[in-house]
Amino acid sequence: MDNDDEGIFNSPKSIIGIAFLGSVTLYVLYWIYVNIIKDTSSNSNANNNIINIQNNQNNQAINYNNKKKEIIKQKMSINMTLLMKNSKKTILEDINLLYDLFDTLSEYYNLYLLIYIEDNINSEKIKENLLEYLEPIINDNIVYHHRIIFCTSMEGMSAIIRSLDPYIHIESDKSLVVQLIRYINEFWYVKGISEKNEIQKKVESDSNNAKQNIKELMDKIKFFNNFNQVIDKEIKTKYK
Repeated sequence: MDNDDEGIFNSPKSIIGIAFLGSVTLYVLYWIYVNIIKDTSSNSNANNNIINIQNNQNNQAINYNNKKKEIIKQKMSINMTLLMKNSKKTILEDINLLYDLFDTLSEYYNLYLLIYIEDNINSEKIKENLLEYLEPIINDNIVYHHRIIFCTSMEGMSAIIRSLDPYIHIESDKSLVVQLIRYINEFWYVKGISEKNEIQKKVESDSNNAKQNIKELMDKIKFFNNFNQVIDKEIKTKYK
């Protein structure tokens, strides 16, 4: 038995057969590695790369959306009187300046424009002219049409401002500031820093403010000489 086995392995043909079989086995194993194992690994790496790219894109999108969400728009109401009635040149004379002003403010606030016009035979025509003038701002959704509010009396404007309950109200009328200071979170008074003392005296003399802390009321008001100061001091410093 042992001799027969030794004869088999000692036979030249047997040795060649075994060598051939070994070569075939090695080739098959090499083919399996190259075409199955290596491809699977490559595909896995490729898939991982795709997933990483998608994750990076998703993270960028999330970061961008989170950045946008950082700015939560509050209501801002603006008494347009200062822009419309002034013996000196006003910003309203240049629609491009007005557009830039409201475009900048609208990035951070939902704007409401309050416009006082006298109640007379020409009031409707005046409304039409003003809306036509403001068309570029309306068309670009900087200020929505329904947020442009016309008033025929200052008492009516005061009531509308209280009803809107804005986070910030931009004003140029001292009497409205004194009337509303107890109710509005913050005023931007855009007519002159020099009027601060006069407004404080009016606030102190108003009997409705007797029980209020005058300093706390006055701290609600920020004074500016013009709208350029508003942009420079409030918008650029806080949000840019």
